[in-house]
Amino acid sequence: MVVSAELEMKKQACKDALLHSIYSRSAGDEKDGDQNRLPFYQWSTTKEASEEQDYGALELLARNINQPGMTLDAGVVLSIGLESGVIEAASPNTLRYLGMELDEVLGAPPASVFACTREEFQAAMDNSERAVPATYSMKMAKSGKVADVSFCRSENGTVIDIEEVQESSEFDLAEAASIAADAEETVAQFERKEELFKWIVNTIQHISHFDRVKLYMFHPDQHGEVLEEALKPDSKVESCNGLHYPATDIPQRARDLFLLNHIRFINDTFQTQLKLAVIDDLNPSNIYLTSSCLRGVHPVHMEYLQNMKVTASLTFAVIIKGKLWGLIACHHGGGPLLVPRRVRTECWTIAQAFNTRLSEMLREEQDKRARQVAETQERLLALLGEDARATQLARGLDLLCSVVESNGVALVEKEGRVYKSGTVPSDPVIRNIWTHTKHQIEREGVYAIDSITKQLELSASREEMGGAAGVLVVKVSPGCYVMWFREEIVHEVRWGADDNKNGTPNLFGARESFNQWVQEVSGECRRWCANDCADAQKLAMAIDDRIISLSKSAEFVTDANGCILRWNAAMVEMCGLKAELAVGKKLPEVCFYTDQQEVEAWLPSFRHGR
Repeated sequence: MVVSAELEMKKQACKDALLHSIYSRSAGDEKDGDQNRLPFYQWSTTKEASEEQDYGALELLARNINQPGMTLDAGVVLSIGLESGVIEAASPNTLRYLGMELDEVLGAPPASVFACTREEFQAAMDNSERAVPATYSMKMAKSGKVADVSFCRSENGTVIDIEEVQESSEFDLAEAASIAADAEETVAQFERKEELFKWIVNTIQHISHFDRVKLYMFHPDQHGEVLEEALKPDSKVESCNGLHYPATDIPQRARDLFLLNHIRFINDTFQTQLKLAVIDDLNPSNIYLTSSCLRGVHPVHMEYLQNMKVTASLTFAVIIKGKLWGLIACHHGGGPLLVPRRVRTECWTIAQAFNTRLSEMLREEQDKRARQVAETQERLLALLGEDARATQLARGLDLLCSVVESNGVALVEKEGRVYKSGTVPSDPVIRNIWTHTKHQIEREGVYAIDSITKQLELSASREEMGGAAGVLVVKVSPGCYVMWFREEIVHEVRWGADDNKNGTPNLFGARESFNQWVQEVSGECRRWCANDCADAQKLAMAIDDRIISLSKSAEFVTDANGCILRWNAAMVEMCGLKAELAVGKKLPEVCFYTDQQEVEAWLPSFRHGR
């Protein structure tokens, strides 16, 4: 059955929380007082699981994956109190970067750290409401060093990231800025996604000097796939192009952070992270650094990268329609790699141009498909004729097949008659499918599965299946159903994780093995997607509308709550109430019977149709 991406994300978040709960307990992260609490892996599989427990486990994961109070040792982090307006927390490396002792920094006004006017400092502070904050070149008051500085809002106030400006011949900032300036014009020239994918990984690698840059896409079931890769000839990390990875490799809560902070940089995966020093009795664990580029990294992710032989990483979010479509992930294997902040910013500008062009391409594909479906739908509706019978669609089975991308189609009547064309099972198997799916269709309007024999547990021979593997079913009118079939596709899926073979992730830390595993997939079709189901439902509604409008009988349609959706001409003639006055109201509001209790008793019979 096709499951929405939103539901898959919620399911995956629960799996992530399970692993994190077990990991936390094994590492002794939880307080002794929490040890009696029912573990997530027990209650998550019981019917008695409460929403409060569910929320608690997910909140624990959301909190810890953000590593509040911890920073990377690639610069200085300052936290300015929302009410106090002074530096309430700082990373303990201030002397090295600022030339100031930690005691001098804590409790001081933030402007005192910089050699600039109060007005200049306030202007930078005011420009902090961005997912990727602007970068300013500012001189340190005590050391005289020039640093790249950014200001970003947090739950606690304002966070300031300070990174030393590097004079390095390895990175060409001028070239990076030039490429970024032309990025929108460059991506506009690409007509094929494959060309765009190759360009983005090669361009980011050229500028950032990482060993490997990959474009990683999330599938609807939340597992990931590497679509394209740029790999240096002398790379210390291995190729992963075309590999698939389990959904738990990138937890949902980590993905959520990419929607808040679009860039993640780790200069050294083997470094010792720093704990914030604070004034008075503040708790460092209550200071969130979500928007900081120097925020701490969860130890499991550090371990994961180390096991992958990655020594530094840089990741950019690919966001389409407000959702995380995928990631541009850069990995290095030759030791730490400190990419200057301004180079990272130019890379993000390029990534934004990529995101925009990819979004346009996906929208163009959808629009083209929508126009094709609309044209086909009109031709099918014309076949219904004046007698308004859905079985008239049997005259246009080839047209019907093209509404949803499929290899075969069948029109099935409740009485058992079957009209079919293309790659379809035998009539008895089709009737059996209808028997197994009709109740689901009545509840949800559409039903789609990728493997008829596996998911419906039908015992049918290959000859009886006729080459078909998956089916999508909708009800187009009372007693009439359309089934689209897709043929079996025998293929291999290359996983970059051999522990995915038995479906058992590492419960006590990061995955240790990245050995490839080839999964043989058979008995399944190409997966149905949400757009397939939407196209099928649009057709079903259009047919039902046409049949009702042409029907000589007085007919109307309600939704599951008894609210009137359609009210045909015969109903208008019979009860004298125009359609525009009936649609949107509930039956008791427009019914001409005076016994309202009797009307209410009818509603269950209208719940799934007329």
